[in-house]
Amino acid sequence: MARVWIDGPKFCNYVEDDKRVLGQVVTIGIEPKWQAYDNTKLNKSKTTALPIGVFDTLAEAKAAVEKIHESFRKKLDDLGQAIGEAIGEAKFGE
Repeated sequence: MARVWIDGPKFCNYVEDDKRVLGQVVTIGIEPKWQAYDNTKLNKSKTTALPIGVFDTLAEAKAAVEKIHESFRKKLDDLGQAIGEAIGEAKFGE
């Protein structure tokens, strides 16, 4: 399943499948601001998801969550490629 946003009036969840909520944005205050969270990491006190920051618009908050997870996905892809190349070299380098 592709990563998608499930939007609500006060919060939105960035999900990868029906079990993994990767990030969340929540409206805060009287003047709507948006607090973004990375749900894959804990805050320093290990009590809630890691806050990413407060943003003026929903679009900015969503972009921040997406950027974190796209960066992580790229690192995993790069690692997978490096492992694949190392295995290939080990097999064919004999």
